[in-house]
Amino acid sequence: MTKLSVGAVKEALSKFGGNKAHAAHELQVARGTLYAFIDRTPELQAFACEIGQDIALANCLPIALRRGEVSAEDREQLRNLLCRCLKTEARAA
Repeated sequence: MTKLSVGAVKEALSKFGGNKAHAAHELQVARGTLYAFIDRTPELQAFACEIGQDIALANCLPIALRRGEVSAEDREQLRNLLCRCLKTEARAA
């Protein structure tokens, strides 16, 4: 049985864009085991929420960009999102 750690779970969630089923497979644990571990770990709850927000932002911003409706705050959020994505990609490589 694989022992879960916060770092390993964060890495797996980052690698799979927050997809818990894929993360569980990567970690070699049942999906329910991963969900339970996340539910017991406030740091992972916040991290999973952040990934969800990043995905929502990534889905909305291209539409706003095409319409020319991007505020300075949106541009800053996009820059931060891109930086996090690039850091994740660099760690995975």
